[in-house]
Amino acid sequence: METIKKFDRRAFTSIALLISAIILPLSILMRHWPVFENSKQAKHLFTSVHATSGLFFTLLLVVHLILNRKALKKYFVKDSRSIAQKNVFAAVAIVIFIIVILSSWELIIQ
Repeated sequence: METIKKFDRRAFTSIALLISAIILPLSILMRHWPVFENSKQAKHLFTSVHATSGLFFTLLLVVHLILNRKALKKYFVKDSRSIAQKNVFAAVAIVIFIIVILSSWELIIQ
């Protein structure tokens, strides 16, 4: 007899999160693509796609955090035998640095 596998919520959430993470930058690039410069319809379409995928990404991120809370907790728990805190600190610092640089690039160039 063949057993029926349960729906894997963690796998679904991870794949959906990845797909929405890919769509987010692509949609904003298409929104600012010179080919669509004079097309209000295309700009509206890509803006809508970007906003919708951003909302979907945010919701999936929350679900992903809930489904993986045990594993994530291990990264933040203080353990003197582990370098987890250094990894967490480095990840947060690098992400914040990249966001600040990329979001203020126009101010830096001027």
